[in-house]
Amino acid sequence: MKQVTLYFLVLLTAASCGPVKEKDGRAVQLSDIELYDLTGNAVNPDDYKGKRIFLNFWATWCGPCIQEMPSIAAARQILNGKPIEFLLASDEEMERILKFTEKKNFDLPFAQVRNMDAFNINALPTTFIFDQDGNLEYTEMGARDWSTEEALELITGNKK
Repeated sequence: MKQVTLYFLVLLTAASCGPVKEKDGRAVQLSDIELYDLTGNAVNPDDYKGKRIFLNFWATWCGPCIQEMPSIAAARQILNGKPIEFLLASDEEMERILKFTEKKNFDLPFAQVRNMDAFNINALPTTFIFDQDGNLEYTEMGARDWSTEEALELITGNKK
């Protein structure tokens, strides 16, 4: 049984690391994603020019999403001062996201995404990492510890 479970996990991981495309078949760019801060203002992708973007899609009801948030906060703290921005985006109603952030009190930049269905996201959490030009460089479905050395290398783009 353990071998079957391990095989399934390897297969799922391999399937989740391919390039993400919009439903029209075009590769996803940061500028394609409609993000709003928690006051309802549109997030301008141009504000992130020259920075890598760690964008985590999550939901308030998603246990694995919530479990990985402390490691995302730790990675953000470790990488503080580097040209990297972290965003955690949910497609839920703004009021629900706000209640979640008040209740959980994570030190993370939360946002609302209004067109998540355009990116063929089939599982949560899903993380996109964009390069300094807004090109999607890496994607992963499922939770992980983002504060490990390997994960930090993915976030920074400094793979050994």
